[in-house]
Amino acid sequence: MAMRREIGLVGLTFVAVGGVLGSGWLFAPLDTAQLAGPASIISWLIGAVAMLLIALTYAENSTLFPIAGGIARIPQFSHGRLLALAMGWSAWVGYCTTAPIEVKASLGYASSYLPWLTDSAGGLTFSGYGAAAVFLAVLTVVNVFGVAWFARINTTMTWFKLIVPVIFIVVVVASRFEPSNFTSAGGFAPFGVPGIFAAVSTGGVVFAFIGFRHAIDLAGEVKNAQK
Repeated sequence: MAMRREIGLVGLTFVAVGGVLGSGWLFAPLDTAQLAGPASIISWLIGAVAMLLIALTYAENSTLFPIAGGIARIPQFSHGRLLALAMGWSAWVGYCTTAPIEVKASLGYASSYLPWLTDSAGGLTFSGYGAAAVFLAVLTVVNVFGVAWFARINTTMTWFKLIVPVIFIVVVVASRFEPSNFTSAGGFAPFGVPGIFAAVSTGGVVFAFIGFRHAIDLAGEVKNAQK
């Protein structure tokens, strides 16, 4: 089936931004702080630079090969079918788990106002599973209606995901910022260099930044791939 090239520059950009601004960057700060302490800031910078280099490489290749599923198919052109199989399988697993992760994260936040969603241990209750199923069904419907409609909805949601965190960060920094927190718990880097790199790989930094891949996989449905 031929791809319908309906996504514009803004829509595709916001697909990538929306993929990064998911549950990863909301939950990862806790995990990275536990692994690296205040030095987790360095972990985020290392992860950002590393993922940016990968993203720019894929972006350049996607202008040459604007195809669907580029995260797996582009490696096939350069390294053969075996690597493409591994990349495709990992991407499939990632996409299958992303939606449930987002739903679980959303319900986790919503449980502060709707306590019947989770139990005392933080797991979903029976009603919580029902709400999760409804949430997943809504996400499925959004995707079924086509990529153009998805891009429009995603752009609106991404603006919301940008504005709300910025307001929250400004309010928190203005009211609760304590410079002493960077050194009070065993120093700036209580776990040393190993902790900093552990936070990059297992603390959720890579998981947060890998959201750019959505734009690569949708390259086959972009109006003008060279833009």
